[in-house]
Amino acid sequence: MDIKVPGFTKSLYGRILSFFSVSRQSVILPNGTLASEMLYSQNISGNETLVNDGPHWGYASVLSLVIMIAGFITNSSALLVFIKNSNTLITPFNVYLINLLLANLSNLIVFYPLDIFHQVNGNNWRLGTHVCTLYLYGFFVLNAFMGNSHLLIIFNRLWAVTFPISYRNTHSRSLAIKICVGMWIYLHACLLPGVILDALYYRPPLETDGCQFNVAAQFDWGESTQLLNFHVPLMLIALNYIFIVYKTMRRRPPKLLKNAKVQPAARLSAEDEG
Repeated sequence: MDIKVPGFTKSLYGRILSFFSVSRQSVILPNGTLASEMLYSQNISGNETLVNDGPHWGYASVLSLVIMIAGFITNSSALLVFIKNSNTLITPFNVYLINLLLANLSNLIVFYPLDIFHQVNGNNWRLGTHVCTLYLYGFFVLNAFMGNSHLLIIFNRLWAVTFPISYRNTHSRSLAIKICVGMWIYLHACLLPGVILDALYYRPPLETDGCQFNVAAQFDWGESTQLLNFHVPLMLIALNYIFIVYKTMRRRPPKLLKNAKVQPAARLSAEDEG
């Protein structure tokens, strides 16, 4: 049964957020009867074509290669600066920046090379099922790390602006590390089971469909994790940024009284001086 599925938008986050888009059309079942069936978007390559006519470099794959190289150089250089100056630069807030750098680098090292391979080769996946699982892990989990790492920075600034005394007295490098580790554990708990179940039970054959995620088999899981780990963080980042700007603008320095005059200190009498 030959079924064409709709493609994704070219932006990485757009491809993730549109992963569970659906279309409805009639297809011919194996027994020859017609049925109306839900078809789910499964192509995560962002490629212009899925025809197995050999490697094809398009603008999306070239752009991904440029982003991967530039991103690796900038993020690794910044991380190296933190490592060389760990005694002075690893402050409680900078822990969140280091966490973001690690999320970016893990995505650039694990996901981007496989994504470029997928974009160039389409459904002609020759790297085996284990590498396909690693690719899908990067697509879901590592991309969620990047978005939620930005969210942690926004929440940290929100805490500092809204409750400055509590932030000054409570926040520490140890607490920041625990929060970042907790985020990594939370995202693995939410997203990794879906990737594992797909690899064990639901994945289409690599020989015919390439490295694809079977969205239809786990659609409810996909919708919920998409909402919690992609949509909500983006929304909270935007709303918190607006609130932080508002609070910062309201925090103005106290105005000096225009007619205030400095009174000279009274001269102490000889008795007082003694």
